[in-house]
Amino acid sequence: MCDLGPQRGRGERGRGVERISVVCGLIERDGKLLAARRPFGASNGGLWELPGGKVKEGETPQQALAREVAEEFGLN
Repeated sequence: MCDLGPQRGRGERGRGVERISVVCGLIERDGKLLAARRPFGASNGGLWELPGGKVKEGETPQQALAREVAEEFGLN
């Protein structure tokens, strides 16, 4: 797990870039990964995605991943 925390850095051409903490889960069972296909009418429609997203303020990475799995897949 890598957590850069909320920091400000220098992006390309000197523009400020805000760093955010994110999580991603690789959930495997019997050699298969849990993934979801994005709706075709949505942004990046038809592509596959793994559970994950931004870590909200006051959340641990583990809490954020549990929340994202529950939101995206309806699993607890």
